[in-house]
Parts: sequence; C-alpha cells; structure tokens
Amino acid sequence: MRKLIWPVLFLLLLVIQGAVTVFYTGWPAFDLLLVFLYVFTIINGKYWGAAAGVIIGFFQDGLTLGMFGFHMLTRAVFAYVMGSVYKNIYNGNMAYHVGMMALSTLVIQSCYCLVELVAGGWQWRALPSLLWQALGQSVGNGILVLPVLFLGMLVQKWVTQKDITYNLDSKHESAKRDN
Repeated sequence: MRKLIWPVLFLLLLVIQGAVTVFYTGWPAFDLLLVFLYVFTIINGKYWGAAAGVIIGFFQDGLTLGMFGFHMLTRAVFAYVMGSVYKNIYNGNMAYHVGMMALSTLVIQSCYCLVELVAGGWQWRALPSLLWQALGQSVGNGILVLPVLFLGMLVQKWVTQKDITYNLDSKHESAKRDN
C-alpha cells in the first residue's frame, strides 16, 4: 500500500511544475518531472523507470503544445539509459547526479531544438533562443536534482520500512483468539 506514494508524488510534482511555470519564466528553468523520473529510475531500476518514463511522457505530451510522442520517447530512453549507466558507474558522490542530470537535460533539449528546427522549416533564427533555453533548463535541473534525490530517498526509506502497527494488530488478534 505504501508504494502508492510514488503516483501521488508524481501528481503533486505535476501540479507544482504546472503552477511554477505559470508564475516563473526566468532563465534557469527546470523540468521537475524529468528530475523525478531520474530519481525514480535510480531507486527502482531501468525497467520500472522506462515504464514510468512512458507514463510521465504521456502526461507531458498531453499538457504541452509540442510534438506528441517526443516526451514519451525521450523519457523512456532517458530512464532506461540512466538505469543502465547508474548501476555500472555510480560511486556514491553527489557530483555524479548533478553532472548526469545536467548533461542528460542538455542532450534531451538539444534533440528538442532539432525537432523544433525541422518542424519550423529550418528557421535558424530560433536556434540561439532554443539553445539558451536548453542551457537554462540544464542548469536548473542540475541544481534541483539533489533536493529531489533526498526526497526520493526519504520516500523509499518510508516505503521499505516495516510497519509495526500491522505486527501489533496481528499479535493482538491472535491473543484474542487464544483466550
């Protein structure tokens, strides 16, 4: 039952992402759902991460005006690659998370720039603006990954800890039956 906290956390972050992007339009932007997906993938593995990436991407595709399917594809590939790479490379340092999140965001946003250029008929005037936005989101996600990682680790600890109230209730019920 405690594993249901992950979808609830996703919906909460979706609402926060939507509300913040309305009120804040500054340069260091962020994609809170991508950062959440990174943390979820690190905790639950590449297959669960890829499945969550498709679901998160579906919601993002539905809520944005971009090319439908772009977020689903990039989130699923991102989660699978991060899940595969994390098990082989991670050595316990936090700089790894910041670097991987920033680099991954930059790659995803660069792919988005390419898609926008193709869809816009190769309007090269938009390229500097798109690359500046990509750099800003890369910086924002790199900064945001550590607090979200800390939150994810707390949630995972809470999910996996043994709930003693069930044990006490079962002992109490068995004691009632014995008397």
